[in-house]
Amino acid sequence: MSIVKSSKNKDQLLLDGFRYTRAKESQTVGRCCRNICADHVRFDGTIYINVQDHIYASNAEETIAMEFKLKIVASATTSHYPPRRIIHEALLNIPLPRPNSFDDIYIPDELRVANSGSRFLLSDNENNSDRMIILSSDDDLDRLSNSDYSHTDGTFKARIAPQLFHQLYTIHGILCGRSLPLVYCIISGKSEEIHDEMFDVVLKHISQRPKSITIEYEKAVLNVIKQKLPMTTHSVRQGPSVYELIKDLQMEQHANLIMAE
Repeated sequence: MSIVKSSKNKDQLLLDGFRYTRAKESQTVGRCCRNICADHVRFDGTIYINVQDHIYASNAEETIAMEFKLKIVASATTSHYPPRRIIHEALLNIPLPRPNSFDDIYIPDELRVANSGSRFLLSDNENNSDRMIILSSDDDLDRLSNSDYSHTDGTFKARIAPQLFHQLYTIHGILCGRSLPLVYCIISGKSEEIHDEMFDVVLKHISQRPKSITIEYEKAVLNVIKQKLPMTTHSVRQGPSVYELIKDLQMEQHANLIMAE
C-alpha cells in the first residue's frame, strides 16, 4: 500500500493492485480510478476496508510500474545523479513478487532474448530441485571461443544470486587485454554434479577450448575442469571473488572521497 501523486498532482492510493482517488470532500474514502467501477474503500484509522468488490481483476504490474515511474521522476527533479543510477536505485526499491519455489519461476519470451532480438537464454533445465539458468548471447559465445585465456568467478552474495538460488557463476574471456563476463550461470548448489552439467552446456556452445583457465578454489569445480578440459592449463585463485574485490575497491574510493572533503 502506498500513496502517490498522479499526473495531475492529486493523491492516489495504490492498494492490492488497484488505484483509488479521494472521494470528494472526504479524507477517509477512496473510490476506484476507473469510472465504470463503483468500488471504494474506507480508512478506519488503522487499515483500509474494501466496501464493494471491483468489476475487474487487480493489476499489480500497473501499480508497480506507476510507483517506479514516479520514483524516477522525483529523483530526477531532486538529485544530480546520472539517469543510470536513478533508474538502478528505483529498481532496488520495487516490491517485485518473490518466488517460493522453482515452480514459480517462469521466464517470459521477451526476457529470453537480448535487446537486439537475438537469443540470450542459453539453457534452463527447469529442474524443480536443482534449477539452473544459463545466459549468454551468440556473440559472447563466439568471443569466449576466440579467447585463449579465461577465468571463472562465483559469488554467494544474497543480493547477487537471485532468491532460491545458491550462486551466480560467471565465465570470463580476455578481449583486448580486458576481462569480460561472457556467460552467466545461476545455479542452485555447488555440487560436482551441478558444475558438471553447467560446463557441459557451455562447452557444447563454444568451438574452441581455452589454453588456460583460472578458477576459484572449489574442489567440485577443480574436478570438473580436470575432466572436461584435460588439455587446458588450469590455475587456482586463492583470494576473494572478483565481485568482492570490486566492492572493496569501491569502499576504498568512497573513503578517500570522504577524507578529501
